[in-house]
Amino acid sequence: MRDELLRTHPIIRCCLWIVIAIAISTPSYADQGTPTTFVSFYDIPGGSQSLEPPSVSDDGLVVAGQSSQPFRWTYAGGLELLGDLPGGFSGGSARGISSDGSVIVGWLGNGSGVEYKAFRWTQATGMVDLGALPGGFIHKSFANAVSADGMVVVGESLSAFGGEAFRWTAVDGIVGLGDLAGGSFGSEALAVSFDGSVIAGTGASPTTEAFRWTAAGGMVGLGYHQGGNFSRINAMTDNGLALIGETSDSSDFASAVRWESGTGFVTLPGCSLCNFVGQSVSANGDVVGGYRWFASFQLSATVWDDTNGLQYFEGLLSDRGIGTNGWNLDKVTGISADGTTYVGTVTKVIDQFIVETGWVAVLGDPAVEVPTMDPRAIAILLSAMTALACLRLRGRTIANRALAQARHRASLPGP
Repeated sequence: MRDELLRTHPIIRCCLWIVIAIAISTPSYADQGTPTTFVSFYDIPGGSQSLEPPSVSDDGLVVAGQSSQPFRWTYAGGLELLGDLPGGFSGGSARGISSDGSVIVGWLGNGSGVEYKAFRWTQATGMVDLGALPGGFIHKSFANAVSADGMVVVGESLSAFGGEAFRWTAVDGIVGLGDLAGGSFGSEALAVSFDGSVIAGTGASPTTEAFRWTAAGGMVGLGYHQGGNFSRINAMTDNGLALIGETSDSSDFASAVRWESGTGFVTLPGCSLCNFVGQSVSANGDVVGGYRWFASFQLSATVWDDTNGLQYFEGLLSDRGIGTNGWNLDKVTGISADGTTYVGTVTKVIDQFIVETGWVAVLGDPAVEVPTMDPRAIAILLSAMTALACLRLRGRTIANRALAQARHRASLPGP
């Protein structure tokens, strides 16, 4: 009966062929897991070209950076300027953020280009001046990073000796960390571990040399890499055991490096002589963010991991179906603990002027083809199945009627 119905009703066969054609010719794609997003701070309410977000909270929900004043930004609350300090100290930058985004540190200037004040901000206290090391002929201090709980702040302050790295706590206040032996005096703390026990940055001995500081060992120079004369630490893993930075070799080529106590400086695989500068790192060190620079001084935001090596961040967005609306991604300056949220700087020519601003992106899984049926095919298939069911029911009704008629004729008496 079914074969007979299909032969007598070609529309059913036609519908089935349409379903097959749509299913084959129209692939369906879907993001698996976390969706990918990209936001330019030039394009948000209250945004401007001067926004530069150098840091992001561990959970990826809060961004801190620079505008006309230091700012705090969240997806839910938008942009929040953090205010100023007495004496005309207003313009500056937020440079470090606690794990949950509740504590932000940075610096403010008074417009003179000479005096600066390191600050610590919370919602409850507002801006708090962290002071400066004693002996400096002017007030000049910068906060660059903060521990996960927001209780340890590190940076640089002018002291009686010159620019000096410092560590600040509420109990001890601002305390100088000294400098490396040799050369002129000058050190700066740029990164701090999760618990505040390990500090890293640069000193002078006599050229710029990276250091690692602990309370037990003091400031220890980390040397250079492959005959170079420059090294710098920009970030570290949560436990303070792996430090991320940059060095130059004897030919002045820059390389992104990782330092660990057992190995010293090691070039990130695939990054030898690649002019990649590491500026940020995920909590466990699996992902490093920064930028590559070229002879034309063009920058390109770049990330590295052990599996994929160097990858341009714009390409990672494109692989997930996300564009940047014409913005050139220059740097990756911050990474969330799990390596999914990134912040950095971008540039774009608008009305013949180069505009620089910040960006934040959540990097989800790449878009992949998945075996889902096109909605049109589903609708046609349902219509065909409904029609087929009706026809089969009608066929059974006709057959049953014919059978009843035959039985009735057979029951009649013969002639």
